[in-house]
Amino acid sequence: MNCLMCGKPTVERVVGKSTFAQCACGFARLRASGKGDAYWEGRDGDSVNHTWADTQDALFNAVLRELAGKAPAGASIYDVGGGIGYFTELALAQGFDAHNVELSEVACARARDRIGAQRVHTSVAGMAPADVVTLWCVIGHTPDPGVFLDEVRAALKPGGWLFLTTPNWRFQAMLARVLGLRGRTINFERQDHISMFTRDSLTRLLASRGFREPVFGAWGVKERCVALGDSRAGAAVQAKRRWNQGWSRVGGPLPVDLTSEFQVLARYEP
Repeated sequence: MNCLMCGKPTVERVVGKSTFAQCACGFARLRASGKGDAYWEGRDGDSVNHTWADTQDALFNAVLRELAGKAPAGASIYDVGGGIGYFTELALAQGFDAHNVELSEVACARARDRIGAQRVHTSVAGMAPADVVTLWCVIGHTPDPGVFLDEVRAALKPGGWLFLTTPNWRFQAMLARVLGLRGRTINFERQDHISMFTRDSLTRLLASRGFREPVFGAWGVKERCVALGDSRAGAAVQAKRRWNQGWSRVGGPLPVDLTSEFQVLARYEP
């Protein structure tokens, strides 16, 4: 199997319970198909979102403040892969012209109840270019990130902004090894993470689609529980936030970057 990012041959690598096609460029592709638009099947959308409500809101609002300082007043936002429309709802409350784009009809039905049918779409095809596109942990679920990013940039104005999050493959692979030694094996197929990036491979992909000089930052931590699920979670969240902030600042110049996930802001300059 050749790499989807650079075209070079890959090698098979077992990480946790899953097998990946790993490339020297830093991109890894799960050797299994994902859930696609079935991600939301059988889920109670509101309970899923509100499991992490407090820290999720803090992260979403921090990013919206960042975007408000860069985009024009009343800027249009397309939240692609936006699920049940929770981020879109927050963006609307802050004065953005926000729209939710989602494949799953299960999630779309919830989003229509939340923000109105006129703001819920199943594709960006045919939509006027937006000032901002957000991808909250979406690109890692796509079978061909390059093709997906082509669709995204077609829905973005020149000079517009892309914000995305995705797991850091180096950190995730390291975590899988550590947890495996403790008898806790990660199943990436269950997590539905198909396409995994290092900082270098993600930067290369973005540059190839006209996104220049991406800023790798740490605007917050989504999970309140951080897999602990008890009163210790507050300390765990603070620790994870400090960890990601530190690595986001120094990870670029170093040979290894161990943020748990990438939070990236990039301008589209075709």
